[in-house]
Order: sequence, then C-alpha cells, then structure tokens
Amino acid sequence: GPFVLKAECGNIGGTRMNSFRNLGRLVFPAVLMSLLLGGCGGSSSSPEALQPQDPGVGQVALLFTDLPSDDFDQILIRFDEVSLLGDEGHQVIYPQSADDGEMEIDLLSLRQVSELAFIREVPAGMYSKVRLHLTGIDLVKGDVVTPVDLVANGKLDLNPRGEFEVRGGQMLFIELDIDANRSFQAHQSGNGRWHFRPVVFMNIFGDYDVERLMRVFGEVTAVDSTAMTFDLCPVGMISQMGAGMGMPAEHSQCITVFPDDSGVFSPEDGTDVGFGALEVTVPAQQLTMIGHFRTSMDMEVDALSEFDAVVIELGDESAFERRDGVAVNVPTDGLFDWSTGGVVTPTLLQPKTRVFDSNGIEDLTGTGINPGATGTVDGIETLEGVFNSSLVLLDAVAAVQLSGTVANVINSNTFNLLIFNVFISNKSE
Repeated sequence: GPFVLKAECGNIGGTRMNSFRNLGRLVFPAVLMSLLLGGCGGSSSSPEALQPQDPGVGQVALLFTDLPSDDFDQILIRFDEVSLLGDEGHQVIYPQSADDGEMEIDLLSLRQVSELAFIREVPAGMYSKVRLHLTGIDLVKGDVVTPVDLVANGKLDLNPRGEFEVRGGQMLFIELDIDANRSFQAHQSGNGRWHFRPVVFMNIFGDYDVERLMRVFGEVTAVDSTAMTFDLCPVGMISQMGAGMGMPAEHSQCITVFPDDSGVFSPEDGTDVGFGALEVTVPAQQLTMIGHFRTSMDMEVDALSEFDAVVIELGDESAFERRDGVAVNVPTDGLFDWSTGGVVTPTLLQPKTRVFDSNGIEDLTGTGINPGATGTVDGIETLEGVFNSSLVLLDAVAAVQLSGTVANVINSNTFNLLIFNVFISNKSE
C-alpha cells in the first residue's frame, strides 16, 4: 500500500535554534512509498558499543506520535528492529543489547504527544533511509482483536527522498507520525484476511520543535539539589504494552532534566510534592516527564542531552491514569467535570497543573476547558472521588483552510475571498 511521507530536515523559526540550518526545510507532502522486499545490503548485526566522547558519534532519538481514530479503541503495533541505511552502511539502532526485545505500543495513546522510544548512538555521517521491521499489528475494538496481514515480511522502508545527517556530538530526531484514520482503513479481502494501507509522516529535524509535547519515561540516576536538575535514563514507553518496559537504564542514553518551577506529582494522590521528592534510590525511582528537548548546538560532545520539563509524574508506567474524555462544564474554583465513557468525575486543576492543546500551545488561563472540549487528563483519583490532575491536553480546534481568489481589498487587514473549495484540516503541516 502507499505511504505518505513528510521529511523535514531542520526546524526554521520558533523559539529553539536549529542545528541543521544549512539544510533548509524540505517537505514532501505526498511521496508515495511501498513496503520494500529484500534487503539493502550491509550487516543486520548490532554495532559495537560507541564511546560518547567520540566526535565521530552522534545521537538519534526515535519518536512515535499519532492522530486520533474513532474506529478503534487500540491500535497495537509491534516491532523488533530499527535501523538507518546510508553512507555508513546498515546501522542498527534497535536492538543494541540482549535486553532489547520486541516492543509493542498502542498508537492511540499518542494522540496529543510524541513519545520517546529510545536514544541511541550512531556513527556520524549521511543516511538516506529508516528501516522498521514490524512483527505484527492488531486493531482492537471492544473485545474484538483483528490481526492485520503484513506484506514484505514486515519490512518497512521509509525514504525521505533526501539524505539526512547525523552530526558528531549532536542529536537528530526521527519522528514517525502514523495517521491512524488514513492508515487503517482496513478492508476484508476475498480470502477473509485483513490488509491495510499505512500513511506515515516522517519528520527529521535537528532540534525538537515546539508544536507537540514530548513524553519520556525513565529512571532517576542523579539529583543535583544545587543546580536543581536531575538525570533521567529512558527505559521504555508509557504507550508500550505487555510485560517489560524495554531497555534497562545501563543501556540507555541519559538526559539532564531542568524542572524549573514545574510540578512534581506524587504517585499516591497526584498532588505536587516538589523537587525534594526526587531522589536516587535502589531500585531506581521511576517517573514520566513531559516537555521539550533543548538544542544540542555548541554542547560538549560528551554532555548529556538536556530537557525542559513542564510536568513530572512520579511512579511507574501505571501510576497515573490518562483519561480520554470531554469537559462537561467550565472550571469553578479549579474544579470541572470530565466525562470518560459516560462516567463523569469532578476534576481538580491544582496550582501546578499545566493545560496545553495538542499543538503544544499552553492555555495559561484554562479558558480552553469548556463544555464539549475533548482531550486527555493525567492524574490520580482520590478516595473522595476527585481526580487530581497533573496535566490537561486538549484536542486543538480544527483549522479551516479556504481556497479562492481575492474579490476586493477592504483595508490593510481585511479582504473578501471568492471561495472555490473549502478544506478542513485537523493537523498543521
């Protein structure tokens, strides 16, 4: 089936400087691809361990994100290998240790965020293709699980039709944005099997942009009370299903986190317990953070990646609930009603609770929470039945794009448009 790929080499504009400015911005909104048969040469074995201080080594962060789907409750996708192909040969970035097993993630848990799967070291150089080896896809609706046939033995080659560069000492982000509504219009063939035509937007950039929040789950390995920072080693994904959470911390590329004044929410009752609750323990303290990576420009080649957190949720992957639903009323004294599957729960906006839309725009006043607003609320329900929220992610209001010709100009800010076609878009490209 066809693929729609978008390759973005660089992120021009915004508040984060672009470390790949000389590449410009290349957008291919309708590049048709297919699952490719056969290999592309090179070895599929894992590369040897690379020293982080080696200037010939860069880092690659793989992200997954997704648009919402009304057709399914879950879309489970499984893969066991990710690699880059280019001048440096076939570089496997997952797995890289015996502890890296098959990963299964629920795409529909990613509709307001991008989630970090892993950060891995890769030889600096030019690459032209990302290869993902799928081992299975299940479409879940209620109690019905429908497996999807994989073609080409699950080998998915994504080619942005232009080389991208991994630079020594810098991080490159590769984000796979799988459009569930368009990808999984499954149809039943004559033999009773199910097939699909995936639509994947592939974004490649030197610094993470501000349009979408990122979620990272990991273990705390160091706390600096003077600098008010801590180190987190990613160990898996909140969207990951099944036993295990991926790689252990010793095989992970760690991150220095700047919480600033963000809330640090307790896994017991979802209240803010402050920076002092962060600690190095055995077994390691686990948490989920939401925010953005900082630029890697001009950083020392052996420095850890840096991350600005807006929310920190303490506890394992199941500590905080994430409730998809709709607002019933506006907040009054911080309380509003949130309906999930017809069940209405009083939900509290705490002093450190942050409210964003799915485009990463912060709602500083909470005025976006009004009757009919949809989205996801993170939090923990207390014994009193109040849902203490740590983060509210609202679905962005659909943008309307009008196409036509200018009939007449009224003033410098106003003109009349003769409309030929109207396009409704839920996603900013």
